[in-house]
Amino acid sequence: MPWQEVNNTLINYNWRGKNILIVEDHEDHAYLITEFFNETRADFLIAETGEKAIETCLKNKFRIDVILMDMKLPAISGFEATKSIKQLCPGIPVIASTAYALREEQEKCFEAGCNGYISKPFNFNKLGALINLFLTCTLN
Repeated sequence: MPWQEVNNTLINYNWRGKNILIVEDHEDHAYLITEFFNETRADFLIAETGEKAIETCLKNKFRIDVILMDMKLPAISGFEATKSIKQLCPGIPVIASTAYALREEQEKCFEAGCNGYISKPFNFNKLGALINLFLTCTLN
């Protein structure tokens, strides 16, 4: 089970009824994320491209609770996809995931409309805490 130690207290995430869209062009990366967070009871949607992410958001506009967006995608980048999604569904939080841990890259993610940022390779405890943050708050 994904546990996180916070102030020496273990927290077990229970995301039952929550829908998380994972936008990742590498199938094995998406698989690792869903497997690690499997016992949280969240429902996962997977999109392999920016186009599919936008399409998935349109079809599931009121069901997606948070998006984990790979920023380096073929054709439509994660930056472009995030901008489109934020125009269509401004209330859905988007967490940028990128292998480029540079400050400029992080700023570029926030300029595109991302609400959070995490660099790869993931620290799954940090990723869980970030997802949990957005699942327990609402954006206006």
